[in-house]
Amino acid sequence: MSEMSFLLSLQALHGTFFDSIMMAATRVGNAGEIWIALAAVLLCSKKTRPVSIAIIVSLFADLFISNGLLKFLFARPRPCAIETGVSMLQACPPSFSFPSGHTAVSFTVLGVLLASREFKIALAALPVALLIAFSRLWLFAHFPTDVLGGVAVGLVIGYGTWHLLLLIPAFKRLWNRSNREEALTQA
Repeated sequence: MSEMSFLLSLQALHGTFFDSIMMAATRVGNAGEIWIALAAVLLCSKKTRPVSIAIIVSLFADLFISNGLLKFLFARPRPCAIETGVSMLQACPPSFSFPSGHTAVSFTVLGVLLASREFKIALAALPVALLIAFSRLWLFAHFPTDVLGGVAVGLVIGYGTWHLLLLIPAFKRLWNRSNREEALTQA
């Protein structure tokens, strides 16, 4: 089954309650809003403050790499720009398709959470990231390979950002201090 055939089979399922769920999932993923909110919450705790800083930095890196560089490098048209006769739940976005920006930003945050060993938060964020990624297919905005590319790009950016930040002495001290304080409270 081709990517387009798969997407068209999803479009045949429209008209169900999933439409509103997928629209909401895409909306919370717009501009990384849900992930910015998560970073704001994590900023409130000394333990997770370095993780919050890394998320914010990684979101800027993702914006530049995914939506700035890669979309123009690949210049792949969106499925909705190719199959214009499909009834859309939202307007066809004017930007290029690869990689999925919604997916990349979601998995960028997961990359930071995994690299920083915040596994419980990552486990809670994973279903949200997966739902946002699937919503891009449901809404006919991306091909499956755009979404898979977004997952890969996002994880690399998040993981890479975390490890690059650890090379900065002030960030590493902040991270070590937050971990030391956590160890003292658990002792």
